Amino acid sequence: MSVIRWIYAAILIATPVWAADDGADPSSLSGLIEEPEWREIAAGRTVTYTVDGEFFALERYPESGNAVSIQMWDGQCRTGHWSYVATGEYCFFWESLEPVCFIHRRNGAQIEILRVIDGALTGDVQIMSAVSDAPLSCGALTS
Repeated sequence: MSVIRWIYAAILIATPVWAADDGADPSSLSGLIEEPEWREIAAGRTVTYTVDGEFFALERYPESGNAVSIQMWDGQCRTGHWSYVATGEYCFFWESLEPVCFIHRRNGAQIEILRVIDGALTGDVQIMSAVSDAPLSCGALTS
């Protein structure tokens, strides 16, 4: 397990990260993925994310509702729920952690997950690299 990856994961999930393009306005982005499309992509599926080309995490979404489970590269898992905000942000509420929000957008053939704090982009980017039916090794959601 890479210490740098562990630190990056803790930062993305639990605390704000400030990057060079902090403050950029998410409303200026094209290709935003609205809630109905996201549900079509993720419902009943497992989504794989990479950061800088390396595996970062898996998220498992049930067929309906707003529950979600995440399994990090080191095998640690959390459960929570998500909500969609009219401004285009998806906010995730993980057990025992502060909420974290993202914009989901298409950028060419890729889907990017961009971190947002107080309505501004931070520069943190995850790439949705796969969608599958595979369960998480920490258990799949049933409701």
